[in-house]
Amino acid sequence: LPQTLFFHEGRLLDREPKKVYVERTPDSVYLAKLSYDNSVPRNSDGSEIVFDNKKRDLSSPQYQKQAESRREKQQLIRTIQTYWAETEKKDPFHLAHQFNIHPITLKKYLQMTEEDLCQMGQPRNYKKRKTVMDDYLNIIFKIMQDGHPDDIIYFYLRYSGCDKNQKTVWSYIQTISKNNFSGRKSMHSNRLFRQVYPEDVRMIRRNRLLNYLLTVNPKTKKEHQIEEYLPAIKEKYPIVSETETIFREFHTIIMGDSPDDLDIFIHAYQDSPIDSFCQSIKRDIAPIKNAISHSISSGFVEGNNNKFKLIKRIV
Repeated sequence: LPQTLFFHEGRLLDREPKKVYVERTPDSVYLAKLSYDNSVPRNSDGSEIVFDNKKRDLSSPQYQKQAESRREKQQLIRTIQTYWAETEKKDPFHLAHQFNIHPITLKKYLQMTEEDLCQMGQPRNYKKRKTVMDDYLNIIFKIMQDGHPDDIIYFYLRYSGCDKNQKTVWSYIQTISKNNFSGRKSMHSNRLFRQVYPEDVRMIRRNRLLNYLLTVNPKTKKEHQIEEYLPAIKEKYPIVSETETIFREFHTIIMGDSPDDLDIFIHAYQDSPIDSFCQSIKRDIAPIKNAISHSISSGFVEGNNNKFKLIKRIV
């Protein structure tokens, strides 16, 4: 009998079903202690902190092509600046014509410093565009700035009412971290989830089933779920019916007043899987039979169950 039995739509499954991912249940008490709004983040002197929330795939063909174009332009500007510095007759119109650029562009190139040229090597930080996460971007940055991990940031946004797609929310958390907090340790999105069985799958563990089968106290409530699935379990696993039958026969003998029925029980099951149990009874059969014939308290419990517990101690 497996440790766990699985049922789907009333049918006993042959194997364990595949688990699915569901979002973890966050610590709402902890999240309630946090307090962040979407106001602009500021430095200690009150100046605005400008951060980058743009997602860039620097390995994509588009960005690779743009990077090559920037390098070519840097080289062109340095060549023009060197040529201008070394020529004696400085004629901007002639030089502009020579490099096939407008004189105004030439003037701008000649005025550029080395720092300006180095900045050209980086993707231009264009004005922020409107996104579906605009109401939460500043919150993400400020929580991250305070040192909270990615999962806390994600669940705080959910706690605050963010209903955007999980992948979208996680993508912005990762992007803001990558672009603004160099060296910060990011977290894999799998940490947001836990694996569970599908909601329409029902489980019955073996210890629950045995507890159901071996409980004869009428005051104990029966589990309706096990009662519903018991016929299917017995059909697939005959050992369940056999176990129930053996236990109830033994229980009836112990709670009865006919000690000789114990001999019949031992004879019937001495060659069965409970042979070792039968042998242990045979070794102490006299006191066990004596306990059956006397309906007295064992000194530990009251009622009919006392005799059964006394037998268990003897065996």
